[in-house]
Amino acid sequence: MEVKENTQKNSNLEVAAAMEANRLSQKYGKDSFELEDIMKIFSIGMHNARKLMASIDFPVMEIGSRKIVPSLLLGLWIVSKDRSLKR
Repeated sequence: MEVKENTQKNSNLEVAAAMEANRLSQKYGKDSFELEDIMKIFSIGMHNARKLMASIDFPVMEIGSRKIVPSLLLGLWIVSKDRSLKR
């Protein structure tokens, strides 16, 4: 019974993350985001955006010297953070 509940919760999390990723992609017209986009999405300044992107659990990918955040990973991060705040 517990396995079934965990599977359902994971499925719901995946669906919510995909929906959030789609919303962000459509709103900003991108499938991945850079520092300036993170500033806009979270309404934060450059210093805080850099701190966020440097945090261990934030989903940043480095391509050469460029740092990007894929919309799907950002959606998953947002949904999982939202879920942990509600506990």
